[in-house]
Amino acid sequence: MRSALVAAILSLILPYGALAQSPVIQTEGPIIQLADNLGEEAMFGWCIDTEGRGRTDQLHAHSCKPTGNDVPIFYGADKGRIESATYTGRCMVHKAPDSEEKPFGLIACDDTDPNQRFVHDAESGQIRLGSEAT
Repeated sequence: MRSALVAAILSLILPYGALAQSPVIQTEGPIIQLADNLGEEAMFGWCIDTEGRGRTDQLHAHSCKPTGNDVPIFYGADKGRIESATYTGRCMVHKAPDSEEKPFGLIACDDTDPNQRFVHDAESGQIRLGSEAT
């Protein structure tokens, strides 16, 4: 179940291929988004986003807003981390594996934290937890 949830949350971006409905992305900067619009009413799609306004330690999937600075986030393949482009030195962490609603957070980057490691599969476009990559 946990693997399926993580895969669903992180089955992100890159090739749009044969999707039911691709979003119309209007957000500038680096983002990580779901490849399918999944019914987002304005067709903005779904992005990794900080919860609320401003810097917080909570991340969630939210519509890809055309404005705002809490959506820019990128995958750094060199370190296998997902990093905030707005909040320097803040990285995504799989902090609550048993939480179906809020398993991910945004904390200080730590090269030794295995819960901050992710692997991007360029062929499928998916990002997986580093601990679950095969």
